[in-house]
Amino acid sequence: MQDAKDYAVHGVDVSSYQGEIDWLLIAAQGMRFAFIKATESASHVDARFAYNIKGALDAGLYAGAYHFFGFSSKGSEQAENLCRALSPFKRTLPPVLDVEYSGSFKNPTPEQLDSVKRELRICAERINAVLGVRPLIYCPEDVYFGVIKGSFDDLGLWIRNVSSPPYGQIPWLFWQYCSTARLKGYTGPERCIDLDVFGGSEEELKRLALN
Repeated sequence: MQDAKDYAVHGVDVSSYQGEIDWLLIAAQGMRFAFIKATESASHVDARFAYNIKGALDAGLYAGAYHFFGFSSKGSEQAENLCRALSPFKRTLPPVLDVEYSGSFKNPTPEQLDSVKRELRICAERINAVLGVRPLIYCPEDVYFGVIKGSFDDLGLWIRNVSSPPYGQIPWLFWQYCSTARLKGYTGPERCIDLDVFGGSEEELKRLALN
């Protein structure tokens, strides 16, 4: 069974809850990439997104944006929200659609699942049409098996499992393995920070960055 320490390329994911971030200090602690919350649903934009992605890129990190997918909003509108926020930035990692059970969708009905899959596909295809790259999917393992597997196998996967290595048959690119880490270099009300690994080499990570 592999552990996160067995992987060479480590990173973080953040949002405005981490407050002002010293990205050079984050990089100095061995981090090579960052996923940064950009948007949520059809209209929300994270207050720190532009500062964070610019700071991460300027510090030499490979950086990308993630969008928290809203189960009650149209996929096309969510894609436009993310693409607008991301449009000023070049050479980023592929954008990510964060898909999690929440609110009234903690135990979705088959009809709700069909609707979510339809809107998620619309969102992913619109992002690809606008940005020229297929987004990744971020999800916990229960969402992978309940929503993603078999329907979105064409999209790269960032899997969450903070208690053990991902199930062996899950074809992940990134793994979020810790949600309670403490690093130096941020001042926000959330003192913990998420840690991630990339499943390949740094050269392979570099090739994921957009031109």
